[in-house]
Amino acid sequence: MSYEIEYDRAVFLKDAEWEWDRVYYAFWLHGSSNVYEAYSNRRARDWDLYAIGPAGLIMRKACCNAGYTEYGDLTLKGHRVKPESYIKKWREAIQAAQPVSELHKLPVSWIRLYIPDNQEIVNMNLNEQDQRFLISLQEGWEEGKDFYNLRYFERKLIVEALDEYAEHEKSHLIRNVMVL
Repeated sequence: MSYEIEYDRAVFLKDAEWEWDRVYYAFWLHGSSNVYEAYSNRRARDWDLYAIGPAGLIMRKACCNAGYTEYGDLTLKGHRVKPESYIKKWREAIQAAQPVSELHKLPVSWIRLYIPDNQEIVNMNLNEQDQRFLISLQEGWEEGKDFYNLRYFERKLIVEALDEYAEHEKSHLIRNVMVL
């Protein structure tokens, strides 16, 4: 049976005068215990977007994921930890958040949003917000298809792209998000 391994985390902060206006961009380096890289036989791992929003939102996500540590479904660097230890790691990461101007130091450079293909979108009853979001994707993002023939839109990993994603995170159009 496999389990998820969290190797590292990185948090960036778009500061504001008031705490509730601050935006945190949280990323995590993780991978599955039973997936290995072919060329090095090292466990595969990727950076992914963890959450975007105020500190409380990042901590809510950490608290939800902490439950998975209780029985070993989520580990830190392959070692089982208590939920409290997991939460503490994320709290420390938020407190040590780097300014958003340091985002370029993250070893990824693109954000990719997977969405349904055109035919499926025609059959969906999109609300006005989803329609505006689709137009913004078509105007400001690069479109492509991956090796599974899934449609995606991608953009350079910059604050504006992350903010646009966060604004539409609950959209019916977004099937998956990746950072590359």
